[in-house]
Amino acid sequence: MNIGNYASALTGLPGPLGRATMGIQMMGTALKTMLANPILLAIAGVAGFIKVVADSVKTAKAFQTANADLAATLGVTRSETEDLQKSALELGKSTAFSAVEVANLQNEYAKLGYSQSEIIGLTASTIDLSVATRKGADETATYIGSVVNTYGLSASEATRVADVTAKAAASSALDFDKLSTAMPIVGATAKNAGVDLERVTAQLGVLSDRGIDASTSSTALRNIFLELAKRGMSYDEAMEKINASTNKNATAMELFGKRGATVATILSENTTQVDELEKVLDNAGGTAEKVAGEKLDTLEGSVTLMKSAWEGFKLTLTDSEGPIMKVIQAIVDITTGLINALSVVVKLGKAVNSTFAAVRTAVVSAFAFIISKVGDFLKSFEFITTAVEKVSTAFSGIKTISTEAFNYVKGKAVEFVNGLIKTLNKLPFFGDIEEVVLSVKEDVENSKAGDKASEAAEKAKSAWQDFFDSFKKK
Repeated sequence: MNIGNYASALTGLPGPLGRATMGIQMMGTALKTMLANPILLAIAGVAGFIKVVADSVKTAKAFQTANADLAATLGVTRSETEDLQKSALELGKSTAFSAVEVANLQNEYAKLGYSQSEIIGLTASTIDLSVATRKGADETATYIGSVVNTYGLSASEATRVADVTAKAAASSALDFDKLSTAMPIVGATAKNAGVDLERVTAQLGVLSDRGIDASTSSTALRNIFLELAKRGMSYDEAMEKINASTNKNATAMELFGKRGATVATILSENTTQVDELEKVLDNAGGTAEKVAGEKLDTLEGSVTLMKSAWEGFKLTLTDSEGPIMKVIQAIVDITTGLINALSVVVKLGKAVNSTFAAVRTAVVSAFAFIISKVGDFLKSFEFITTAVEKVSTAFSGIKTISTEAFNYVKGKAVEFVNGLIKTLNKLPFFGDIEEVVLSVKEDVENSKAGDKASEAAEKAKSAWQDFFDSFKKK
């Protein structure tokens, strides 16, 4: 047989079948290559293990978060919910619910006020009913919890509620949604009237089979129970009276009014059917688990169970006391420490930058101040230079003035002495003082006082200039 020809023919098929065939061939080729290369096989194994660990950590985080929420609802620490956690793990491995989903279901019961031991007793039956009715865990828990509370049942009787509900859905048109609507309306009144769960469920089932919606049937049935209590009449008596009447509507109206007449008439005509359905419900034990098992006995159900088992395996790998989880926790703690250290370094860097910025601002301000003062100093120096120049000019003026003034005074003194001599010549005693007068004239003419004054001014100017030049150099 030429297998190769068949393979070529399959590959050539159009549409999805051809693509699927090509995909299988490619997978086979890749597998052969990997098996022929130990290194590739080892790399694939390591990569696969890393992915499993990563997925396990993700699952563990979700499970821990769900249990933290549960503990918060119960008002205890997570370590105090150990029994609930063990129950969630066990049910997560063996049922259609994952451990995380079980923990969320437990939290729903905690919100309804149940204790930890009661929650453990409620959980398994709730899972069975949820699978049997294909309803979410939260709404299933709300329904079972409310019925248990309404009828004052123990948590262990949650299985009874689940079985009756599953059996009613299998034996009548009364499905989970209809019961979820009806029970909150009629449950408490029925219980006070002495009508048990199976009986009232049978009545609702027969009414549902006759096309009465859940809200109408439960409201009317509640009014019937209340009216019977008011009249002091039993349910059977009322049904017999209506059924025996030649005008059932009138009799039902007389007993229960518009809101209860129709439902009362239907029930009076179907007492046998109600009794039969009640017997079925009385023997409903194990129904929820059985129906759930049947629905899981499919490919889809098998995949669901496999997912739950796989999640349980991953949670086993990441058990808080297991070696893998301890290593991961250590890595997380080390990383957290490094991040915290980095935060300190960043804060320190910011502080250093702030310090440098402050120093830079101070230095710039100081230089700006110095430069401004230097400018002021230069202006002052310019003023001093101008003043010195003016002083030097003044000294030059003094020299000139002193010389000119002295020469002027000297000239006038000589003129005065000459005039004095002319006057004295006329006096008889001039001869006696002539020599003295001429001596004074000679002293005046030969006086160097003007030169000395000029020389002193020049020296003062020179000394001032030397001082100023020395100042400028400094």
